[in-house]
Amino acid sequence: MNDIYATVAVPAAEVNTARTIGIPTSENPQWAFTRALTTDVNGTAPATHYATSGQADAALLALIIASIPDVLVNYTDSGQDAIAGFGLHFVVEEI
Repeated sequence: MNDIYATVAVPAAEVNTARTIGIPTSENPQWAFTRALTTDVNGTAPATHYATSGQADAALLALIIASIPDVLVNYTDSGQDAIAGFGLHFVVEEI
């Protein structure tokens, strides 16, 4: 495995495809895309994107980027800084 650190966001309409590519086995999850994001500055649902961040397989990330239009990728910033740089906000869940 060729590890790489990145924060990656995909459009909500493409999240199932990204998850299929990014999680090759349940025992070895790679790019899970579990964090719901929105373009709404108040964090109001629905999610417009889903993100994941951390060390994972570079080849899987390359496949995600090649397969899904409008993927957002940041290789240098922390997850929160990258998400802010994408112009996205965490979806605020009601309790």
